[in-house]
Amino acid sequence: MDRLLKDLITHREKLEQCLDLSHKIHFQLNEFNKQYLFYEQWINNIQRTVETIFEEKLTIDEKLQRLHDIQIELDKRKQILNNLTHDYPQIDQLIIKSIPKLIGNIDRIKTNVTRKQEEYEQQNRQQKDFRERIEVLFEWIKQTHRYEPLNDKRDVESLQREYTRLNEKQQQINEKSKDIDALLRNINNSKLPSDSLQKLRQEIDHLKERLSESANELETRNKFIKKSIRVR
Repeated sequence: MDRLLKDLITHREKLEQCLDLSHKIHFQLNEFNKQYLFYEQWINNIQRTVETIFEEKLTIDEKLQRLHDIQIELDKRKQILNNLTHDYPQIDQLIIKSIPKLIGNIDRIKTNVTRKQEEYEQQNRQQKDFRERIEVLFEWIKQTHRYEPLNDKRDVESLQREYTRLNEKQQQINEKSKDIDALLRNINNSKLPSDSLQKLRQEIDHLKERLSESANELETRNKFIKKSIRVR
């Protein structure tokens, strides 16, 4: 009788352990399913956010900053998912195939974001290069547009030297005009966003206006010097 009672107690203890384990498994499965659905929805939302960034009319720097923030968030979520099995030890074998699926989706988004970041960084470098070249041309025009006051009371030799110098400047202006046209072609052939292209084209238009003003001033001085030489 004592042995039977002992066996019954042992059996009861094992049954309670099984029930306890069953309860834990059920609870952890329920919690994991909630987590899985949360991350599944989060991944869908982050994917839509990424697509919105691609489509929005933002500056390249703004897009790069937002994508950088998303990369950080993706890395954090991926780390959490990698450690998720430790939170559910009783069901780790049951969920071991589900977590890689979520991580795979995150990796695909990360790959897409990284590709776009590289593309935007290339555009950023290209845009900065265009701007630097425009600034160099503006500075050249600024330096070239400096002339001495018109004065026909100089000797013929001085006037002829000035005439030669003005002709050299005219050749330089012609060369710079070709440089500006080539720069504009490069800008138009680039894959920069439309708003960036528009701003660069406006800067080129302003550059052409300044060069035209300089060319007109040069022509006026050329005519004056030629006339002054003829009357000598």
